[in-house]
Formats: sequence, structure tokens, C-alpha cells
Amino acid sequence: MPCIANPIYREVIIRVLSQGMQDAIPAPEFRWTTDGGKLDLDALLSAFQDFWGEHADIWEEKSDYSEAFPHLLLMAFLQRVVNGGGRIEREYAAGRGRIDIAVWFGGAWSIIEIKLVRNRGREAAILEGLQQIARYRDHIDPSAPAFLVVFDRTPAGRAKTWEERLTREERETPGGRVTVISG
Repeated sequence: MPCIANPIYREVIIRVLSQGMQDAIPAPEFRWTTDGGKLDLDALLSAFQDFWGEHADIWEEKSDYSEAFPHLLLMAFLQRVVNGGGRIEREYAAGRGRIDIAVWFGGAWSIIEIKLVRNRGREAAILEGLQQIARYRDHIDPSAPAFLVVFDRTPAGRAKTWEERLTREERETPGGRVTVISG
């Protein structure tokens, strides 16, 4: 299994690949922290959905990495916000169509799993992602809020309207609730 051996390279490579997107994303004009100074990741990912719906098709045309494009754009969006007082930990699963992300902000962790819909369909991607989140959340912080972001870049997924594509739902799992966000 391919992997990036050096922790510094893991951070630098993703930053370099997403730097153009990160620089082009306007500074956030919304409140992404709670009154207690914690990250309101639910509000942040809602803002990302709006951003994705407006810009994904145009930005993907300019992207050199179409397979990784959804991952890179979400990470660039998160990095733009988290740079103001937190950090992002990434666990790569090269060749598996996923990346685990843990965001540390305001003294608390939030967990994000990114999945791409493949030939097995959206529900299969969600079920696989929920299992991966359970393992990752147990490793980072069992009480951390968890989000599964599912990108359907298949021809059938792209044929849907943005209203049909940009959804969110709550899924109960043995490890706790997971918010499933589609783009």
C-alpha cells in the first residue's frame, strides 16, 4: 500500500496540492465558533456545501487532480478557517478513495471522513464511511462530533440538481451520531 513516509511531507504535500484553492477561497464571513470558542463544524460544513454548490464544477475544470479534487477543496476550505487557531490532522488511505481528518480547534476534536461514491453506490460509500469513522473516532476522541462528507462525482450523481446533491442527514451508530453531508 503506498504511503507518505515522512510526517512533514504528509503535511507539505497536501498543502502544496491545495494551496491554489486555499488562496482563492475568500476569507470566511460567518461565525464558525461557538460562544465557548469551540469550532462549530456543522455550520462550517453547511457553508462548505454552499461553496461547493456554487464553485465545484468551475474549479474542477481547472484542477490538475480531478480524482482528488473534492478532498483537496474541502481541506483547503477547512485550512483557511483552522489557520486562525487550530490544526488539521490527516490520515491518508492512498488508493482507497478516503481521507480521515481530525480538526483540533478551541481545545476539542472534530472528526471528518471524506468518501467518494464509486460503482457500488452512495449507500455503500456511507456504510463504509460510518465504519471508518467509528474506528477513527475511537482512536482520536470517542466523544468528538463526527461528520461523513460524501462526494458523488459519478455521471448519475452529476446529473442530479444541486438541490438533490447537497443533502445532510443524521445517522445513529454504536459509537454515536454522525452527520452525513453530501456534495
